[in-house]
Amino acid sequence: MQLTNRKELEKLALRLSYNFNDIATLEHALVHRSFLNEKAEQEGVESNERMEFLGDAVLSVAISHLLLNRFPDLNEGRLSKFRAKLVNENTLARLAMDIELGKHILLGKGEELTGGREKLSILADAYEAVIAGADTGVVQDCAKVSACCRNRA
Repeated sequence: MQLTNRKELEKLALRLSYNFNDIATLEHALVHRSFLNEKAEQEGVESNERMEFLGDAVLSVAISHLLLNRFPDLNEGRLSKFRAKLVNENTLARLAMDIELGKHILLGKGEELTGGREKLSILADAYEAVIAGADTGVVQDCAKVSACCRNRA
């Protein structure tokens, strides 16, 4: 794909303290849909939306597991409220800002001109997509479970 500077992506991976098996996975996590609207000629390039979807689920499972272990006496309702306070657009956007994720997101010109790099929703979504890209083990496990379910259906 090679849409961005490889060295910059490697620096971002260092800030994330994660060694991506394929740096293109990190790059894919940074492709906002507005970029595709203006770069339609880039064949094989997809937005990060599917990765964002998966990252949201991975993050929810990870935080849920952490809360269950940390607070064994809390009921499901309190755990859900606690998780919602931890996993939300504001928190994820702040985490994205802490690692300067905004400067790496691939945006279309219109989104760029309207401050897209600072928009909480774009930052939070990209952060979730990066989580999905980093957690390839979970992705592979989910694919195995999905294949098993399809075979039984």
